[in-house]
Amino acid sequence: MAPSGSHTVGHGRGAGTQIPSEEFTRFERARILGARALQISLGAPLLVETPPGLIDPVEISELEYQAGVIPITVRRSPADE
Repeated sequence: MAPSGSHTVGHGRGAGTQIPSEEFTRFERARILGARALQISLGAPLLVETPPGLIDPVEISELEYQAGVIPITVRRSPADE
């Protein structure tokens, strides 16, 4: 199991490499936040306490991302050599 704040990455060569969540590319971050916001909008349970009146799924997913509790794994393929 990945330590808190890290995610398992890849398959094949270098499979199982751990990367801290700070090392996600802006594209990976956008994909994670978008996927989680969609889940929230479809009724998935929230993983963090939200301030009263906060109902925007994108903002809630950003809070979850900052807390490091989004259960999404990023898989990267090895770069072409």
